[in-house]
Amino acid sequence: MLYLRKDEIHETEKPYKLQYNTEDELPQQNTVQESRGPILIRDLRGQTKSFSFEKNGFSVLEMESKMDPEDFADERRVKEVYYREVQALLLRYFGAKRVEILEHLVPKPRAMAALTEAKINR
Repeated sequence: MLYLRKDEIHETEKPYKLQYNTEDELPQQNTVQESRGPILIRDLRGQTKSFSFEKNGFSVLEMESKMDPEDFADERRVKEVYYREVQALLLRYFGAKRVEILEHLVPKPRAMAALTEAKINR
């Protein structure tokens, strides 16, 4: 597991890591990642209801989607369909007035193949 190393600079500047070439106009990132461990990772299946955002800093939510695994490679479809689905879920869960999704990563073809296989093998 990689974590963000604490740094004094983050008291006055938000941590960032750019996913594009800045052509030396500014540093690619102002962060350093460090490894910590060993860390025990457990399967949450069957106990998801015992976690809450307020108590644990995360919550496991279930959501029906109109998306198929291969749809996640289509950025337009992700933004038009999935963003709206996630926004609606988070608006309900948090009782928020507004939810804004700032970015997402498009899976690489190998990851998409694994997702498709997982769906077929269920």
